[in-house]
Amino acid sequence: MSLRTWLSVAGVFLTFGVCGYLLLDEEITPGDETADFQARQADPLIGITYSAANRERNFQSFGLDAEMTKSAVDQARRFEDTGKLERIRLLLTDAAEPTDLAEALCGRSPQIRPRYGAMRFLVALVQGERRPIDIERVSSLQREDWSKAAPISAVYDEAELADERKPDATLMAVAAILTAQEQELLNGYKPWGRGLAATWSWKQVKQKYPGIEKRCLDYFVIMHLAVEIANGEGGICD
Repeated sequence: MSLRTWLSVAGVFLTFGVCGYLLLDEEITPGDETADFQARQADPLIGITYSAANRERNFQSFGLDAEMTKSAVDQARRFEDTGKLERIRLLLTDAAEPTDLAEALCGRSPQIRPRYGAMRFLVALVQGERRPIDIERVSSLQREDWSKAAPISAVYDEAELADERKPDATLMAVAAILTAQEQELLNGYKPWGRGLAATWSWKQVKQKYPGIEKRCLDYFVIMHLAVEIANGEGGICD
């Protein structure tokens, strides 16, 4: 075998050896798939501030239309004018499970957002129907039994952290939970459907579940006020 041939063979082995070493030593960096996963984890409403000045903007962010937003703002104002805010403050202060309540309302964990965490304490089972509590009738706040088995976190993930989040995601998700139709939303069945063959429609939710608009409205008002007080000066989150 000629010298040129030996040199060629040696060059091939050297090349493969260097490539193999580089591959073994290479640090693989996250690609587009990880970037998409991280984007999915970002709650677009995670930075909202719960205050009287932001009520209208927040109600709109939850997906309430103009008429519902006006009704929610007016109802919150009536709570102020009739002294019901102090009743909410008292209920928060005297809660049976203060640590769990703080976890639900304070927004310290990205896994438990206040607009969903509050449902555990502010929605009760009344004659088989999930309804926002009447603050003048309840004597204390406690974790409601229905919420211990309900897939609230899964609904939050599916509706709020989707790649193509709907503008009324919070309204529709809360409606699904209040009507005990979480699985319908998780499975993508109409009126919580996704894709070309399915239908995501607040109008159809209202048609199928009469009275759900008022239940959602009442919940958003009491939830917002409770989170305002909890995170305000002297509140349980302070």
